[in-house]
Amino acid sequence: MLDPILQKKDEIEQKLNNYLLKGARRGFLLKRAALTSREEVQASVHSFLDKPSATSLALLLRNMFNSGVWVSKSTLELLFSLLRLVENVDFNPEDAQTKLVLQRVSAGEPLDHHSDAQIFKVLLGERRYFHQNPGYSPISVIENCEVHLILISGVFNEIFSTAAFERGADHLKEKGIIDFSKISVNGRKSSRHNAELINQQLLEIQKQFPHKKLWLLGYSKGGIDALHFLRSHFKYHPNVIGLSTIASPIMGTNHPNHKLIRFLTSFSKFKIYRIIDQGKDLFIQGLQNSLRSDIRHSWFFRNHERLPKNIFYSALAFQSNWHESHVWMMLTKLLFQSKHPNDGVVDVQFAQFPSFFEAHNLGITEGHHLVGTRSSEYPQEALLEALIIFLRYKNRIS
Repeated sequence: MLDPILQKKDEIEQKLNNYLLKGARRGFLLKRAALTSREEVQASVHSFLDKPSATSLALLLRNMFNSGVWVSKSTLELLFSLLRLVENVDFNPEDAQTKLVLQRVSAGEPLDHHSDAQIFKVLLGERRYFHQNPGYSPISVIENCEVHLILISGVFNEIFSTAAFERGADHLKEKGIIDFSKISVNGRKSSRHNAELINQQLLEIQKQFPHKKLWLLGYSKGGIDALHFLRSHFKYHPNVIGLSTIASPIMGTNHPNHKLIRFLTSFSKFKIYRIIDQGKDLFIQGLQNSLRSDIRHSWFFRNHERLPKNIFYSALAFQSNWHESHVWMMLTKLLFQSKHPNDGVVDVQFAQFPSFFEAHNLGITEGHHLVGTRSSEYPQEALLEALIIFLRYKNRIS
């Protein structure tokens, strides 16, 4: 009788320890959100008072809104986490097959009968489980990387205060795992335009880190912009070793073909529109043409042979039901209804590289299209950790 009692006692102690660690971690995240938000808002207030203008006012209001959302959501996440003794994640640490995959990845041993998507699913599952239950000791190990991460955001990221997945990258930098830089692209412009922006900024980053290998991480349309960059400017950037896309419509999206969008853009044919527009592209046709599925398919078939062959490519898609999405994604799903699984914006079938192109297609994971924002409850830190572990296992990064 003693052994079962002691075993139960140990189990309770482990759950209590995990609960306390979870509360401490959530508390730290809330404190960081509050501190960073205060600094951002104070800087915006000073900037507005020094030089009052419509632009500085818009920046102040944006930062106040984004900071309020971040702190509020961090507070709610702390409260909800304290109501749960153990976080539920679709991961069973006791499953024999799961343990086998994790052990072989950690040992660098081959997994011949497992696809890239199957391996990544296990790695992501364990890292998420660990981040939500910090009392757990993970089998997978994340080590320091001798590469420099380059974040490339997507459409209209200007409305957010940080780059997509910057919160996760900050976490990795604080842990001494990897350093990163951000590329500023224009959310309203075409991929051809943004490819030149990436080219110019990467030249400056290479001057700053001349001996570093560069790993591009393109989120949403940022992945398409990165492909255009690689197609046109790779010869000037021998330090680039790979591109990972997250929720990128690699093969396009059907949204620009929606009847509402087509009706609005039909006005661009009239002379009065051209007089008013004066080259400003008010209906963002350059952006639409960069995303349309028919144009993206055509571009990829014509250009995939001209993409660099001596670097790696990976792609990850997200999928969510309408009630699991961000409120903006709920509206998007309602307006642009699709028959195919999607994350609110991108259909999963278009977010992977085609089979004829050599790449690591990492499958589909749960999440809406805005999981990369800093206020998202999604553990983006776990996702980036899993991505690093997978790419090291495949000898893509060192």
